[in-house]
Amino acid sequence: MKRLSLHYILLSVLLLSCASTNQIGRDFNHHSISSLALGTTTPQQAIALLGKPNTTQSISNNDGEFDVFNFSNANVEIWLGTIQDARSLELVFYQPPDAPKKVLDSYFFFSSYQPDQHDTLITDIDEIKKGLTTQNAVLSLLGEPNGKSLNHVKGSRASADDLIVDEYWTYISWAKEDKQPVQMLVQLGFDTLGIVRAITKSKKTAPL
Repeated sequence: MKRLSLHYILLSVLLLSCASTNQIGRDFNHHSISSLALGTTTPQQAIALLGKPNTTQSISNNDGEFDVFNFSNANVEIWLGTIQDARSLELVFYQPPDAPKKVLDSYFFFSSYQPDQHDTLITDIDEIKKGLTTQNAVLSLLGEPNGKSLNHVKGSRASADDLIVDEYWTYISWAKEDKQPVQMLVQLGFDTLGIVRAITKSKKTAPL
């Protein structure tokens, strides 16, 4: 039995060493995400920049009519059936009441690829100051955000920050603290002049 078990162990090692990856989904030009402009980019312009989305969806609710584009791709280990790395992007287009066409209202990009990570977010975020730091300074310090969205929360539902914030940027980063993986999420709110007016930070420790 020991010889048989060893045979299967060696066979498993051989299969794993020969394993290959396969890509699922559709690759998209994620390097062009920084060219997207809230309130300006149209669905047609987004497709020209990024390529054809995997899925599209139209939504109507009390806030208006929206088009949602989803892009995604992943590398899958064929033998193991596990995802090695993946990228996904969601675009939301909105047609304001006084606008003739839908324009980009928000987007969110997620990637597990190492080159796409914000490795210094946890330490660098402390250098950003409300009322002082500009959008250009944030880009120089943190790079492009994972997501951007226009702020439509006004009136009775608005917080003190919402009343002066015109646009929100979201950053996500993974790091290790005390040998445990920690996800940090940062949301920055900018006024119409591009000055930081709101900073929200949260951390979530993932179980080992």
